[in-house]
Amino acid sequence: MDRQRIINLLRAISAITVFGFTLGLMFPLLALIMEKQGFSSDVIGYNSAMQPLGIVLSVFAIPPMVRRFGAKRTVIGAAILTAAVIVCYPFAPVFWWWFGLRILHGFFVSTLFAISEAWIVRFAEGAWRSRILALYTSVLALSFGGGPILIGITGIDGPAPFMIGALVLLAATIPIVFVQDEAVDGADE
Repeated sequence: MDRQRIINLLRAISAITVFGFTLGLMFPLLALIMEKQGFSSDVIGYNSAMQPLGIVLSVFAIPPMVRRFGAKRTVIGAAILTAAVIVCYPFAPVFWWWFGLRILHGFFVSTLFAISEAWIVRFAEGAWRSRILALYTSVLALSFGGGPILIGITGIDGPAPFMIGALVLLAATIPIVFVQDEAVDGADE
C-alpha cells in the first residue's frame, strides 16, 4: 500500500472521529440540559429524534453536494457547519430553536459519516482491508466515548462543553484538508 493511500485512510478515520465525538457529546449533553430546565421526557425524546431526521434528509443531499463541490470540500464544509451548529446551542433558546439546530446537526454530521465511509471503501485495499475496517470501527466506537468524558470534565452548565466540542471537531478536520486523490479532490463541473 502506497504512502498517500495510508495518509488518506488516516484522514478518513479522522472524519469518522468527528462524527462519533459529536454524536457522543451532543445526545447526552442536550438531554441533560433539557432535563435540568424541566422539560418532560417526551419533549426531550422528540427533540432527540430531530438529529436522526437530519441524517435521513442528508441522504438526498449528499450525492448532489459531492458532485457539485467534491467530496473533500463537502466534508470540510460539513465539519465547519457542524461546529457552527454546536456553538449556536448554548446561545439559542432551548425549545423551538434546538429542534431546528438538531436537524441541521444530524444533516451535517451524517455528511461526514457517509463520505468517510466511502473513503474507507475507496482507499482500503487487499489483505489490509479487514484490518483497516477494524481500526476504523474501533476509532468510531472510542470517539463516541469522548463526548461523555468531556461532559464529565466541563459539566453541563455554560458554553464550555459546546465550545470545546466545536474546537475538537475543527481540530479533527484539519487532516482532511490534506487528503489527496483526484476523485476526492475534484467536483463535477
